[in-house]
Amino acid sequence: MILQRLCEYGERIEDYPPVHFSYKELDWIIEIGEDEQVDFLPLSEVSRKFLFAENVVNRAGRKVLPRLLGDKAGYVLGEVDKNLPAEFEKDFSRDKFAAFYELIRECYQATGVELVKKVLLLEEAREELEIPEDLNSGDWIGIRVMDRYLLENAAVQKFWQKKQNEVAKERSDLSISCLICEEEKTIADRHPEKLQLQFLGGQGSGNTLISANKNAFESYGLTESFIAPVCFDCGIKYGRAANYLLQNDKTESNRVRAGGAVYIFWRQEAERESLGIGTIFAEAEEDQVKKFINSYRSGSGGSVAEEDNILAEEFYILALSTNDARAVVRDWIVTTPENVKKNLVSYFDSMLIGPKNRYYGLSNLAEATAFDRNKIKPVVIDSLVSYALKGKPLDNAILANIIGRNRAEAGGVRYGYWKAVSHERAALLKMFFNSQPGGEFEVRETLDKTNQDAAYLCGRLFAVVERVQTQAMPGIKSTVVDKYYGTASTAPASVYGNLLRKAQHHLAKLRKDESKRGAYFGLQQEMEEIMGELDDFPAYLSLQEQGKFALGYYQQRGYRPGKSGSEESIKEAEEGEEEAKVEEEEN
Repeated sequence: MILQRLCEYGERIEDYPPVHFSYKELDWIIEIGEDEQVDFLPLSEVSRKFLFAENVVNRAGRKVLPRLLGDKAGYVLGEVDKNLPAEFEKDFSRDKFAAFYELIRECYQATGVELVKKVLLLEEAREELEIPEDLNSGDWIGIRVMDRYLLENAAVQKFWQKKQNEVAKERSDLSISCLICEEEKTIADRHPEKLQLQFLGGQGSGNTLISANKNAFESYGLTESFIAPVCFDCGIKYGRAANYLLQNDKTESNRVRAGGAVYIFWRQEAERESLGIGTIFAEAEEDQVKKFINSYRSGSGGSVAEEDNILAEEFYILALSTNDARAVVRDWIVTTPENVKKNLVSYFDSMLIGPKNRYYGLSNLAEATAFDRNKIKPVVIDSLVSYALKGKPLDNAILANIIGRNRAEAGGVRYGYWKAVSHERAALLKMFFNSQPGGEFEVRETLDKTNQDAAYLCGRLFAVVERVQTQAMPGIKSTVVDKYYGTASTAPASVYGNLLRKAQHHLAKLRKDESKRGAYFGLQQEMEEIMGELDDFPAYLSLQEQGKFALGYYQQRGYRPGKSGSEESIKEAEEGEEEAKVEEEEN
């Protein structure tokens, strides 16, 4: 299924090269004119890519294997280096030169294209050619005859493709039905087009998608890539289509990298826009996200509902990572553009939480669950993408990572004012609970005073206790959060008696200070309201309840009575974060 869809996509790409051809950066073009004049044209950095013939078999070592109508200078012109090689090297050079022109003669006999015959002039006039001083044996050369690039000729292309299929038969003795095209063809022992995943730590030469190197992976006597029978042609097609999505500048919006994986997206109709979800995922710029959401909700700007014939169109998502020399399929999603848009809008809506409503890119959210971006767990990335594109509930592993990091950060100064629960992790907590089926604990963007969940109330109360302390003792470097967050968020009953006793001392200090008496009354009222909803402090909080505690703490932390929109708390939060950063730099 995956390989079939990639092949279909590749066949519809406008600048997709024919099978057994590629676009290659050349160093020189040899131009043969009507008067048989031969010119060497150096190619500029702007226009160096030309269609180029590719061999099914790599010419490793000293194998003589020419390409059609273009190759390295050592094949096209023979030895051109000024330092004469050893006698053995001379023989090798002559063999390459002879094989290159023998292939051209074979092409002319098979196609009858007269312009191909004219290329043989280079072989006959080799000694008289004025070869440029700066041309080297390793330079790549293409050939043009009377302003025509012969590899673009349909008959020439057909000859080369037939030639490569014959080479494939010599290389592999297995001919059965191909898994992709379902035609009986020679099956590739090794798929010719490897996936270029070097940016994920893959092999320099590319990673193989299908291969077996142990008996446990083999079946029915099939080994290597024969375990999933794919012909050479289809092996080239799906590999190039995947690499086009992975590397081409035109497809930046069709892919997004997060952690150790990359996600590529494409539509059933290749000429249609890709929804731009790769860019939205990666950058999550506010204007860009709002435009996407408004477009969906208004039914304009590319809504699928506008065209009946697009409603059932399929949309494909492929997640890849690497494992040594192999490419690993992490996920494969088949959906529709309409579902993708709907789920993506819900995904961005679900991350908004006060006092600083903002959108986060996929990497930012994932990094919030780990201390080191290189240690982000794969399940975190996979779950976030599945939630965003399929609407699948977030995995418990995300909650566990957030809770663990909240406790670890509470005793440090790395994240300043919001050190116990950062805004990214609060957004993730909101996303987690709102993604769960049943909606038993729905999280709002701002503080929910109607929520009577004991864990949520304990978190709110902890934020008030912290504020009482910081109001009574301005500039204090170690607050109750640094000392008690871990215990308060896991076993409230064991610590709240002590916390409330200390809070009363701080409240008394505020009451006696005439300039802070207003703060005293406000904080005392908040404590009374929260404790009025609590029957008792829980002895132990489960993982999910610890998440509710963190949300209650975070939302109460940003809440200020009587300030609609909580502008004051936003300003205070930003100032607090800036102060913490300065303090950390000084330390």
